[in-house]
Amino acid sequence: MRFVLLLLAVLCLAVPALASPDALDIRPPILKHEDKSGAIGKRMYYLLQRQLGADIREQLRFGSDSPLPERFVNATDGAQYHEREIRPIVSLISSGAIILRFGNFDERTAGISRAHSERIIVDLIPVFAAHHTVNNPDKKSWWWGNEWQSAFWAGELARGAWLLHDRLSPETRQNVAKVIAYEADRFLQGPAPHNEFLDTKAEENAWNSQALALAACMLPNHPHRDAWDYKAREYMVTAFAAPQDLGSDRVVDGKPLKDWLLGANVHRDYTLENHNIFHLDYETTYGLNVENAVAYGLAGLPVPQAALFNADKCREIAKLFTLPTGCMAYPMSTDWSLYRNDVTVQAQDPGGLMPDPIGLRCLTWTLDSLQRADNPGPPHSLFGFNYECTPLHVFSKAYLIYRLYGAGGEPASEEDTLRRLSGTKLLPNGRVVVCRSTQGIASFSWFNTGGQLCGVVMPMSDAYATVSGPRSLIGRIGDKLDPIRIASREIGSLSGGGFSVGLALERGPEYGVKERVMMLALPDGRVVYNEWFDPASAFTGPMSTGLLYVEDKPFWLRDDTLRIAHPGGVWAGDPSALVLEGEKTPWLNVANRLGIVLRGAKKITYSARQLALNYVPAGDRPSDCMTAIFYPNTDRQATARANDLVGVSSQGDALLVNLGDVRVILNPTDEPVEVTLSGKSLTLHPLHGVVESPALAAVSGQP
Repeated sequence: MRFVLLLLAVLCLAVPALASPDALDIRPPILKHEDKSGAIGKRMYYLLQRQLGADIREQLRFGSDSPLPERFVNATDGAQYHEREIRPIVSLISSGAIILRFGNFDERTAGISRAHSERIIVDLIPVFAAHHTVNNPDKKSWWWGNEWQSAFWAGELARGAWLLHDRLSPETRQNVAKVIAYEADRFLQGPAPHNEFLDTKAEENAWNSQALALAACMLPNHPHRDAWDYKAREYMVTAFAAPQDLGSDRVVDGKPLKDWLLGANVHRDYTLENHNIFHLDYETTYGLNVENAVAYGLAGLPVPQAALFNADKCREIAKLFTLPTGCMAYPMSTDWSLYRNDVTVQAQDPGGLMPDPIGLRCLTWTLDSLQRADNPGPPHSLFGFNYECTPLHVFSKAYLIYRLYGAGGEPASEEDTLRRLSGTKLLPNGRVVVCRSTQGIASFSWFNTGGQLCGVVMPMSDAYATVSGPRSLIGRIGDKLDPIRIASREIGSLSGGGFSVGLALERGPEYGVKERVMMLALPDGRVVYNEWFDPASAFTGPMSTGLLYVEDKPFWLRDDTLRIAHPGGVWAGDPSALVLEGEKTPWLNVANRLGIVLRGAKKITYSARQLALNYVPAGDRPSDCMTAIFYPNTDRQATARANDLVGVSSQGDALLVNLGDVRVILNPTDEPVEVTLSGKSLTLHPLHGVVESPALAAVSGQP
């Protein structure tokens, strides 16, 4: 009944009148909490201080009388500022307040004194509160607010002001209260949005829920307090709702899911789409929901169940793709960065609210990477990608969650984590299949026929050899990504572990090139990749297929130089392109971590991080079949030995790839073929593969 009355109250709200002064009284936060973060919290706090010092120097006029950047000091009257201007500064306010209020601040670590840091943050709060549109209605100076992400920025400002409540004047407190109330009120008029395809509303709902939750927790006397609290739960529970939740009787925060929800924001397999792709960076934004636990904890209130709704399901996907580098193994090209440590931090936000020893080990990988990036001397950004201080605000809130609610135990061991994360997962809605082992990770994405049509193979290591990129393995015909049509497709998990992918493609200018592609991942990490070209195809431009994106940054190579070994020697960063052909093409080794054995490749080229295993110059024709076998976590000597064992031959219309201890049979045709496996006849379906191996339980059947 309480939720029914609240719902009626929400629906009846018109544009709110200004609240009475008492309604804008901010409840002081409860700051005296036992530090439950343990050893992992100490590591996080040290790194946070380093990042704070770096971001203050990068974003503000460090050492000036006013810390405000020039764009604010020299702003024209009436100028509206947006994300690029507002978000980094309010993120500094929130994160700086967390770091100052919790933990033993060390000026040698941060490169700035505690008094100076506090003066900067306290000076910024009244400026950004006063320039919000609710406190600056005539817009006689620069202003911000009342736009797509402004509720999230208001939440960052309000959180920082709340934590430094006793350092602010009564006028500033009231201005902050008006800002968070104004932005929270914007969401009281309609239902939480939803969109399952192309552009999820998951992360938007989650970040907007923060303004609602903060308003409810900070302003207990406000007449909209209960409406904000109700709406915060609605936005949280809707954020990561899947289709199967829409009719569910499961009760979350006193109400069945079917009564909370109007639509889904994630797919049935809990993948989500944003920016028109399956996007791992947004898969982890359930952390934005979890971060609301901070507001409720500081107010002395229980954490809503909605804050953790479906976080466990999405976290399993995030862990599957988390590498010992502390970053994600993206199964397709991404539009942000391949080196987003902040994403892997956010993935483990639940901490003690949802204990997970494997997740803690994943977080430890990230902390190890950040620790390695920290050099003596003045602080500098530790994160591979630092967009608008996002890493700092993600990391600071994760730290505060762990401080308030604990880490949930000790991290699992390295060995146990790698073993338990191993396995094969088909994500049909995300259009990705992945096979993870203790040695490597292989994936194939068919999300679209653009840059996201990808096969990726990476070693399981704390250093990279390869990364994902547009059309990994599939490559291109011509100087840019060529148009592709998928004529037929067969993808599935193998019964003994691993996966098999088969595609019939029409590609290139006027779709004049006919190609068959097959990729078979074994559960031990090895991968067999094959491509066949119809000799009747119209070959016009240069072809770069079997395309790998190679890591060349010394930091991600563990402070090493990229080396590509082959039977004729070692290429080690020579500025000229690497070209191999003829007797030099049987095998390669990348960064002494990824072995590749080749058959049927005419020419190999490497330039600008792109290694084409099957390069065909314009005017030439490819071989009918090219085979590449990948051996992750394999050095140069072991690759050469593996090369001696490999044989490729025909078995009727099928292809037999003999690895020595394993035989793989592939059918690239449109018709079933009869093959012999373990002395028995077997019908192999079109575009399917099978595996025969004593070590892999005899026969791993076709999908």
